[in-house]
Amino acid sequence: MKINKISTQSCPSIFFFALLFQTHAAASTTDKQSSFVELGAGYIVSDNIYKSTDNKQTARSATADMALGYKKKFTTTDIALTYDAEYTKENKEELQENNYWTGNALISQQVFSKNLLLNLAHKRRRYLIDPSQANDENNQNENDFLKAGLQWSLPYSDRTTFIVGADHTETWFAGDGAKSDSNSNEALISWQYALSEKSQVQVSYSGSKKKFDDLNEEYRQQKLDTKLTRSYLLGTYSLNIGKTWVDSLSAKNNGEQYGFTINAQMRKHLFTFNASKTLTDSSREFETDQPIAFVENSFFWYTSLSLEHQYIILNDKLVSNLRFDFERSDQLTAIDEIDIKDKYGAFGGLTWSLTEYLRSDLSVSYRRTDLTSSAIKKVTEAGALGKLTWSLTENLSSSLLVSYLRTDLTSSAIKKVTEAEVSAKYNVTHSLYIQLSAAFEKQENIQKTSGYEEQHYTSRIAYKY
Repeated sequence: MKINKISTQSCPSIFFFALLFQTHAAASTTDKQSSFVELGAGYIVSDNIYKSTDNKQTARSATADMALGYKKKFTTTDIALTYDAEYTKENKEELQENNYWTGNALISQQVFSKNLLLNLAHKRRRYLIDPSQANDENNQNENDFLKAGLQWSLPYSDRTTFIVGADHTETWFAGDGAKSDSNSNEALISWQYALSEKSQVQVSYSGSKKKFDDLNEEYRQQKLDTKLTRSYLLGTYSLNIGKTWVDSLSAKNNGEQYGFTINAQMRKHLFTFNASKTLTDSSREFETDQPIAFVENSFFWYTSLSLEHQYIILNDKLVSNLRFDFERSDQLTAIDEIDIKDKYGAFGGLTWSLTEYLRSDLSVSYRRTDLTSSAIKKVTEAGALGKLTWSLTENLSSSLLVSYLRTDLTSSAIKKVTEAEVSAKYNVTHSLYIQLSAAFEKQENIQKTSGYEEQHYTSRIAYKY
């Protein structure tokens, strides 16, 4: 029960907060940290393990975890992988022992020559079985996304290159989610032509077949796409247009897809605009960095618009981020019934390095989801988060995190969640560290119950090599 887990997995709007902090963490990661092995053990105490209003019970749990990271470039091979595993032992008989592992891997291997590549990708993540329910162990599951493919580049001239490729993809779920397992095969041929040093055009044709293992549904898809990429005085832009044809057991569909991306750097301002429409299915969500909220399989046109602005001042010490986005899912062929959704979102974040040892992060977000075929027509979420991080000494650092999220399903069904956490980390040696944290969580439900309050304390020791 950690605040960052709860916020990221159960609250789509708070996902942006986590993404902001992860971006800064990634920027500070050194090459030495790319390859490591970490072993850890922890102890957690909660005064309301069941998150109950009137039946508060104290529980204790012991955890053991391991993390592995490896990144290396060889003459003919590129490898990048990160995996972690965790095991939790509860002292309550009613609570099941919990163990899981997650991670991702990318491997690219030259075969016979540098123009023929074997690519392997794997991603395993946790997701909420029912996104509307609490983020506890009984409401979580794991899934895997595995992709293997060959790509053959055939240079024809200094400006012209042909590319031929084939991919096989498997998506499967652990436990009760097995009904959502799927697989696909895809073949692609592409022609690239360099118009100049700053611009390139690409024409691609692909054909694929997708099958959902335990459902009587499969479809074949053909796609023709043309893409122009060009750099200009302020940045780069790309434009692609094309058409997709789909033949499934229940219907035939076709339509046009498009994509447009442009960024502009004007002194300390960076603007980025994205617009796209593509035909996809719900299992393709695992190819993105979005939080998983998998409920049923569906096949739909996905439209996305976003505008981002970043502003850096005070000698790079103050960074502001703004983002506005719109998403639409227009379902074409129902494999299992699912609502059609429109989503509107806005996010604002501010990071200020006050001193060399003190940094603050502030962010707010708003998201609205409109449902066309549900008893609940509109869901809104509004949240705010603040984080203060400071280095007390060379070996001791601490942080304070406070977040608030309000979810409105109807005028009478409103959920408010407030979380706060204070933590400290002490480096005993270069490889050994100790971490302590205390957290408070309060949920108010304005409908039937008065919500709950919970306090939990965590201690952890880890060795990283």
